[in-house]
Amino acid sequence: MYTAKDIKQILYFYSPNCNQCKESTKSLKILDNKFNVKYIDGDKNPKISRKYNIDFYPIAILLDKENNILDALTGARYIQIIVNQLKEE
Repeated sequence: MYTAKDIKQILYFYSPNCNQCKESTKSLKILDNKFNVKYIDGDKNPKISRKYNIDFYPIAILLDKENNILDALTGARYIQIIVNQLKEE
């Protein structure tokens, strides 16, 4: 398990046409001041999407200080759960 202190960066992959993505984007904005959140339009950045094996949206990838993947959260529900957890830490 990891804590907020373990997270260096959050890579958030979305598509502008995805309703769940719009919901998740609003949720993640809460963490902008606490974490380095990168918002990546997967449709416009297929190369980086392939690097992380992204096949659907939304997905948030949590990276540690060495850029290792701590977790990959798929879907608005799971992203909201982690947002709630991290904003409290």
